[in-house]
Amino acid sequence: MATRRQKEWTFDHGALRIESFGDYNRDLWALGEFNLPTTIASNSTAKPSLGSQALNARPFSYTHTSRDGMTGWAKRSVAQFSPQTNTRLEAQATKLDRQSSNQSSHWTVTLNSGEEFTATHLLITAPAPQARELLGFTPQSTTTWANAPTEWRERLLADVRLKTPPTYAPCVTALAGFRGDAIALREAWKKLSAEWPEAMNSLWNDEHGPSSLPALTLQMNEAWSRTHTHDEPGKPLAATSEATSEILSRLQSVGLAPEFFELKVWRYAYPSDQGAASGSPRSPSLNLGQKLWLAGDAWAGTGVRAAVFSGFMAARQIAEDLT
Repeated sequence: MATRRQKEWTFDHGALRIESFGDYNRDLWALGEFNLPTTIASNSTAKPSLGSQALNARPFSYTHTSRDGMTGWAKRSVAQFSPQTNTRLEAQATKLDRQSSNQSSHWTVTLNSGEEFTATHLLITAPAPQARELLGFTPQSTTTWANAPTEWRERLLADVRLKTPPTYAPCVTALAGFRGDAIALREAWKKLSAEWPEAMNSLWNDEHGPSSLPALTLQMNEAWSRTHTHDEPGKPLAATSEATSEILSRLQSVGLAPEFFELKVWRYAYPSDQGAASGSPRSPSLNLGQKLWLAGDAWAGTGVRAAVFSGFMAARQIAEDLT
């Protein structure tokens, strides 16, 4: 998730939306001010935001956006736990250790600040590349810790999502801010999106999102993004000059002239689909034994919804183990 505020415009330019599903994220939904899609809100007496009274009536699989930005939802989720827990923000876990004795065993997690935490149960929800590194994989290695328990080693190497290095793919994201009639601007964008299939994802941030002025987030697909990025070893990922000119040209061809324009470039590690291809079951989280779980979109599939579902499934297993 990433929410960017620039002058009068606000853009969600990471995860743009989240889908509702079942009761797994009922409590999390109650934390946020989420907007219903226009097609649902216009045919319903429900309020456009999802408060606690609207939870039971919400559509099952429709996508929703956060009124004050997707990161606002994440921050509220953290805030409700922080008074009772040792929460650290913008910290990186750099090392894991397992200590065992006749009486007990526990994990020690070391942060990049040098601070250490201990826990009986450990859940890692980092993206696949960081999870592999914490577990002792080198970037191209298919083996893990030499002293890992046999059960743990077998589970690690049996899961294709850890066995092979993740595949990175760039994503060029354009942030465009406008002034004028939002309805006319959206109609122009619909015309362009029908003519330009390279756009893989888009969102008018003022329609259901956080911006008070017309704002467009446009995420380009993998093939287009690879062609229009500089990805050199040892240098930051960057968009080419042709990327800017082509997107602006396309916008202007339908009468869209942004007052603010900026390109962002993401590098994303897509979850491996080898498990689906081989017919092996794809669990939403991974129990490695030794009271260690892996969860997140790398295990359940891309998107916020998949990551939340994965975390709930792992948390349920941990709760069962604790009882």
